[in-house]
Amino acid sequence: MTGTATAVAYCRVSTEEQAERQTIQTQREAIQRWAQFNGITIAEWYQDQGRSGSLEPDQRPGLRALLEDAHKGLFRLLVVYRVDRLARDAAVYFSLDRQLRKAGVTVVSVSEGDLADDTAAGHLRRGVLAVFSDFERRLIRERSTAGQRRLVAQGQYMGGPRPFGYRVEGRNRQAHLVPDEEPLPGIGLSEVDVVRGLYQRAAEGWSTVRLAAWLNQLGVPPVYARDGRTVTYTRRPGRPPKDPAQPPKITSQPAGYWHPGRVHRILTSSLYRGVRLWGKRSKDPNQQVITTTAPALVSEELWQAAQQALRRNLKFSPRNAKYQYLLRGLIRCGECGGAYVGWGRPRGWRVVRRYRCNRQGGSNRGQWIGPGLRCHAPSIDADWTETILWGELTRMLQNPDQVLDELRQQFDAQLADRDHLAQQIRQIDEELSRSGDKRQRLLDVYTDGKITRQQLDQALDRLAARGAALQQYREQLVAQLDDATQRQRHLQDAADFLKQLAQRYQGPLSFDDQRRLVELLVDGITVQVADDQGISLEVRYKIAAKCMPAHATSAPATSR
Repeated sequence: MTGTATAVAYCRVSTEEQAERQTIQTQREAIQRWAQFNGITIAEWYQDQGRSGSLEPDQRPGLRALLEDAHKGLFRLLVVYRVDRLARDAAVYFSLDRQLRKAGVTVVSVSEGDLADDTAAGHLRRGVLAVFSDFERRLIRERSTAGQRRLVAQGQYMGGPRPFGYRVEGRNRQAHLVPDEEPLPGIGLSEVDVVRGLYQRAAEGWSTVRLAAWLNQLGVPPVYARDGRTVTYTRRPGRPPKDPAQPPKITSQPAGYWHPGRVHRILTSSLYRGVRLWGKRSKDPNQQVITTTAPALVSEELWQAAQQALRRNLKFSPRNAKYQYLLRGLIRCGECGGAYVGWGRPRGWRVVRRYRCNRQGGSNRGQWIGPGLRCHAPSIDADWTETILWGELTRMLQNPDQVLDELRQQFDAQLADRDHLAQQIRQIDEELSRSGDKRQRLLDVYTDGKITRQQLDQALDRLAARGAALQQYREQLVAQLDDATQRQRHLQDAADFLKQLAQRYQGPLSFDDQRRLVELLVDGITVQVADDQGISLEVRYKIAAKCMPAHATSAPATSR
């Protein structure tokens, strides 16, 4: 825009959906009618589509350009449809008002009149309009959130990309998730079958990389590719576009193949075991997560087995290690709490293997304890450490009856804990199911005129608080039940594997068998530095605490 314009106009809508309904065109037409009636020419139009009125000017390209031209003195009159088109946050509006007045710009609202009055009454009027716009925005958001929470609690699907393995049945308030059992073209498996196959293979120890390759080899399309959805993203700030005419928001087709991260999200989602969490990814720190039910695609036991396998893969996967370390991921430093990692170097005709603290300065992955500080805990000889620990486990393999008895006792204790927790959860579910009847009875009593509105509100608040407390307690019990289930499964796995090894134990075992036995029985090892600069190893076992207590094994001093 060149020269001095008679007037300029600014339009804004909050969402792309409003833009598609041509809400901005409605604002333009109203401003144009007002300008023609008052004999004013609109020389320039500034607009922002899909931008919230609570955003600062630097986050709205149209408003940012308007302010830049205002500071250049290119216009003196700004026309808007309503004040809330400029800002729906009181603080943002007052900041804009000061900048525009400093630039000598008068603001006129088509719906609310001239806002140029600089008297105390005029300032009060502008403040009231700004505060009411802010109040209206917050009230709409509160009502919308409350309505969403109510619908989610009733099991309604609130929109967005459907989860893999499900389809959306019904529309609007009748929309809900159901398992998608329709066979995929050219594959012969449904999405439900694929999900169950993922969990089964994950429980068997498959990595997410291997699972993603399996899906790509089968030709299973991800949700975005199958549904023909597009991806819209904002160009990274500070990076100039290849094409100057390219819009800030770019729409593209999805890649159509599986990444390990996408597989990991499916395997860790509680939705597939029938627990749906709404609000978990909200940016609002005060957002309460709502837990509802959904059709489960896998059993609780299979879901927990997959989680255990994922944790085991994360901690014990071989990755790119050149040498084998029996105690990888199990040794911690008693000085700084860091992990001891394997370190090996060829020396002549043999390989020297050691475990050393990851926070020592010699490690490229080392972490600082503090400014200029490093951990000076000594390294330990890997062969010596593994021989000491494996000697303990070998004696157990030669006479496993005592350990198996202890395993059976612990298994029975975990089973009793599971039954007690499950009974408590059932009791809470029954009370929560009765809360709807209690609410209806309160409304009936109020309708009959037996209680006042204030008494009704107080009773409903108490009922809601009781329900929230019960729901929170239920989540704690479910977490304890999951933990007890996992411990029980771990004990059973350890017992089965121990029986298997004891039956065929004839001497040295393969490294994989040794490693699995170590993972099942050893909880951790702590390296402690003695006063004489020697070290001791404190070994903690996961099971069989009575017959395999935590103990310390001393060793001579080693180099740091």
